[in-house]
Amino acid sequence: MVFAVRNVTIVSTPDNVVGPSHRPPPPPPPPTQAASKIFADPMNANAFTQAVDQLLARAQDRKYSSKGEIFTAQHLADLAISHFGLDAIVEDWKISDSVVVDCLRNGGLVLVAYDKDGNHEPCCKKGAKAHWALINGVGWKTDDQLGTVEWNLDGNNVSRTSSSNIPDIVLCTHGKSLHQAVWSYSKLFESSWNLEFVNDAVLHGAGVGSNQESLNAMDRDDYEIDAKEGTTEQTLNPVTAPEDDDDDLGYDAAMFVEPEGFRPPTPQGSMQEYERDPTHVQPGTPSKLDLQMIGHHALWAHKIWNAGMVLARHIDADKNIVNGKRCLELGGGASLPSFLAAINGAECAVATDYPDPHLIRSIDRNCRVNFPELVQEGKLKALGYQWGQDLSEVFAALPDAVRKFDVIFLADVVPVFFTEHRNLLKTCQLALAERGMCYVYFTSHVVKFADRDLSFFQLAEREFGFAYEQLPDVKASAMFPDDVGDLKVRETVNCYKMWMK
Repeated sequence: MVFAVRNVTIVSTPDNVVGPSHRPPPPPPPPTQAASKIFADPMNANAFTQAVDQLLARAQDRKYSSKGEIFTAQHLADLAISHFGLDAIVEDWKISDSVVVDCLRNGGLVLVAYDKDGNHEPCCKKGAKAHWALINGVGWKTDDQLGTVEWNLDGNNVSRTSSSNIPDIVLCTHGKSLHQAVWSYSKLFESSWNLEFVNDAVLHGAGVGSNQESLNAMDRDDYEIDAKEGTTEQTLNPVTAPEDDDDDLGYDAAMFVEPEGFRPPTPQGSMQEYERDPTHVQPGTPSKLDLQMIGHHALWAHKIWNAGMVLARHIDADKNIVNGKRCLELGGGASLPSFLAAINGAECAVATDYPDPHLIRSIDRNCRVNFPELVQEGKLKALGYQWGQDLSEVFAALPDAVRKFDVIFLADVVPVFFTEHRNLLKTCQLALAERGMCYVYFTSHVVKFADRDLSFFQLAEREFGFAYEQLPDVKASAMFPDDVGDLKVRETVNCYKMWMK
């Protein structure tokens, strides 16, 4: 997984869970600071002491950590948002992606969860000794036949080392020893992806303590499940126990057990109601929608965003936006625009969001409960889709291959996922039919990044061939009233439409 923040990218296990790291991560650099600057001074320098102490205190207060160990990328994301005011995104890390290079090129760092051996080097022991490491540099094998790279940390061109976006090596700082190391990029990737202990699972002397949901999620052939008689607790025991290589800890890390109440309870989902304007309700269609929202989610899919509600109202008021058209929603969450498109005569409406099973099940449930006939007729569908990736499954949801999507909805995805602007635009470019229209509605929730939000349209025009037009703004209540920044900006839903030139 990749956990992207304003100036830091965190690469974690595929299931967002790792074994114990024994100190909290360092604070990220300010936006203007180069990636290498944070390592100019020792990681335990006085300048960081207070910030680290405060960060640890917050993690302990939220029951994310006992002594500085962090088990999940989700908790890191929450800390990045709440403690440093950063934007956090969790997404897949694929070895073919250039996400690591892109982050470093933009002056950031990459935090990766990996399996370590006795020398803190990447290995594959199924998560037995997982730790965190910071990537602060990459390199390629020298090839004098190639030209120049586009960047380095001081902004000067240097000899290109490879025509590939995928590095050969990475420069890392161990999250535990704090020593610099040069590792193979591919070996680090393999080490991260071999981390098998998923969900709320932690190492201790008896194996891996886990709840039933975690055990079901594991479902691996190389483990044996033993239930303790008379209790609901179960233990997952590796068939072949990994060797102990944590002698430098002064104690056996495998004995770490989370204290009772260590983790906060899983946030419960909620039922929310969306009521349509009575003047826009046509006969035979529901006036109210009952939406089951998931609990707290790293992608903020547990909220009904103002931009989505405003776009839904606009669709209801002007049914020609969707009538007889093929509609696609990206980053749907509550997926109100898709639902209103479906009941206002769309040929089909496909609500997509990040392919998290819980999230997609929630959207699918809301489709089936509120619009069973439309689902049965194939006019409303919920799909998991990651921006910038292959669209074959999304296109398969269309009635036929005659044309692509006439309308694409983007509600409050521009400010929340600024690191994904290119992938988002790539998807729009590939999915939009000739003479199709994208509707981009958003609020600049973090006022100081409002210019960055607007840069989405400059990028769309410059690199992807889009034209755009601003529509009248709509005022709504601020979603985060206690946040800093101009309240007027945080109450404004910016409305744009965008099309291919």
